[in-house]
Amino acid sequence: MKKLILVFVVFSTTLANVNCQTISRIDTNFKAGHYQMVVDEIDIYLKHHLPTLNLDLMKISSLCLLGKSTSSNEAYDYIIHAYRLSGNDELLINQMKSSCDGQTIENLHNITAATPSASVKLPGISGKLGRTTHQFSLAKAGDTVKIIHPITYAELGARCLMVDTNKTDSAKLFYSRLYDSFKFKNYELNISGSFVITTIGLHISKDEFNSIVAKLNTYYKFYINQYGMQASHNYIQIFLAADAKELNKFSSKVHGFRSPSYSLGYSSFEDNCIASIAYVAGKPLMGSTCHELFHILSHNSFRSLPPWLEEGMASLYEVSEIKSDSTISGSNSWRLQFLAYHHLSVQFKTMRLNELLSKNWQTFNKTDEKHWSNQSLNYAYSRYLMLYLQQMGTLVPFFKEASSYSYMNIVIDPVTDYENIVNKYTTKLQNFDELFKAWVYKQYLANKYLTD
Repeated sequence: MKKLILVFVVFSTTLANVNCQTISRIDTNFKAGHYQMVVDEIDIYLKHHLPTLNLDLMKISSLCLLGKSTSSNEAYDYIIHAYRLSGNDELLINQMKSSCDGQTIENLHNITAATPSASVKLPGISGKLGRTTHQFSLAKAGDTVKIIHPITYAELGARCLMVDTNKTDSAKLFYSRLYDSFKFKNYELNISGSFVITTIGLHISKDEFNSIVAKLNTYYKFYINQYGMQASHNYIQIFLAADAKELNKFSSKVHGFRSPSYSLGYSSFEDNCIASIAYVAGKPLMGSTCHELFHILSHNSFRSLPPWLEEGMASLYEVSEIKSDSTISGSNSWRLQFLAYHHLSVQFKTMRLNELLSKNWQTFNKTDEKHWSNQSLNYAYSRYLMLYLQQMGTLVPFFKEASSYSYMNIVIDPVTDYENIVNKYTTKLQNFDELFKAWVYKQYLANKYLTD
């Protein structure tokens, strides 16, 4: 019998937050070797929901093990193009592809963790991260994630609960038992709409809680109504930490990793959870939470977005202003410093649009000693590109058109296609690079442009 490398719940990518229990059953059948059942269940599931990397891998691998490998090579190639894989992940996918071709490769069916050098998705300004057993999105980092104990996909999926506003008491009991199991003390848990909001050792007054809920609901509805995202079928868990120490306690107990010392927050898509340093007494600070909320809804709504688009949009709304119930506008932010500071200002001056658009998730988030600052520049450039589109009044139609593409559709020449979309909604095929940078300098960088 052909041996096949099967790697699951180890790639730095998302799992949709809808119907977690169904996917958990598919995962269980996959591990048990019921491959035809896996294929059939995934086909039914995908009639109503978006695919994910784990689902694609389980289906393709199951077909291989069933001896149906005719189209698997194209499918594996698609996965490499469509998803945000680290270098190690891409190597593993290619090994799986070779294995399906009949080469003898050791069967790694029971692997539940990957090498610690592989990178995770990092919408941050500096630092390096290690590898987790599932994707985490960290708002800011200065050192390495340390895995304390791996969390399985089945464990995370079991934490999902479908929203039912008529059964709020049952939901509160469900999540109270969950947090009791982590042995948290002095936590406060409240449910409002689609959100389960939890704090530990930090009292939030009724007025403060109402303010937080109002802001979350405004951004939630805005993302859905303005950009056509899907409402979450499951409750979105929001953990608000007072400081890095409390955030680290939460990440260690709930998700099995020690967060970097400078992390502002992260989101775990498999259990629909956002954790962030987002509250100080008397003043909710919700920027990181709103950033991560965009990621949660984006991955529930789109198969794959290029890094400059997803992180540019999420970063835009981390510093923004609510104008009305239907309008939220991004504003100038701390990321500007990475377009102005020393050598980065020179890089920004010479960096062209097609260079940004050509980056995949690995190169966009590259964080070795030579490239961490480039990552900061990538996020800043992407954010101010979205701010530029917002000022021109074309951000919404631009995002809807750009997000309707997939890497599979434009894999032959994605840079040219995306560049045409950017030009369509900005400079009408004129010199975008020159006009965009002139706008940034005039609007934000006057008297702030620094060089070495």
